[in-house]
Amino acid sequence: MKNYNLQKQFQDLQFDEPTHTYTVKGKKLKSVTTIIKDNFTRPFESFFISRAVSEKYAKDGIDVDQKVVETYWNYISDFAKAYGTLIHYYAEQMPNFMPPKYKAEESVIKFYDEIIKDKEQIVAKELRCYFKNTAGTVDLITADENGLIIRDYKTSKDILKSYGKLRWYFKEFDDCQLNAYTIQLLIYKYLIEEATGIRAYKLEIVKLSDDGYEIHPINRNIAELFNYLIVFDDEFYEIINNL
Repeated sequence: MKNYNLQKQFQDLQFDEPTHTYTVKGKKLKSVTTIIKDNFTRPFESFFISRAVSEKYAKDGIDVDQKVVETYWNYISDFAKAYGTLIHYYAEQMPNFMPPKYKAEESVIKFYDEIIKDKEQIVAKELRCYFKNTAGTVDLITADENGLIIRDYKTSKDILKSYGKLRWYFKEFDDCQLNAYTIQLLIYKYLIEEATGIRAYKLEIVKLSDDGYEIHPINRNIAELFNYLIVFDDEFYEIINNL
């Protein structure tokens, strides 16, 4: 298959893990996830929601302090992040896997065996890419006879659960993780295509869990809107490129 050599295109991009900071020749870039968080998804109002949960327990005669609720949520969040990082690291070893220790790692192997092996060429893993002033890290890029495929791994339990509506340009769409991940993948696609001139024809979210893997295509309606806005809306273009 074709030698894409995408890494060479972005070899001047530096990433500092502790601060999650991308730089090119000393210039700081904004991350894709920060752009999405600042502009399109809604913040989680932990103070007000935890207070409501505490009051609900009180009505049922159960004394649960608001701080206890917040502490529990923080514990769950920290555990989920650590677990997700662990599974991402395991997937990064593809195809030279160590023996799996966890069920979700078995799911990674199953995904590789059923979807990638002997069907697709692995082009890049954990590819750090950028264009103009925006940067991000793509979990997996493969290729088949039709071109590049961009995938991102997720270990969230429910990526379809809605928390209201997204903001601004995407306010007609549910604020669920699937839709936020759709925007994330679309920006990755945009960065790679603009920087390299190489087109990606498929974007997918790979949900990994103890029960196996699920492949979720992106929200096509969001994709159509994104593709229109990036060309015809100057303000949107400036947001995505952090200008």
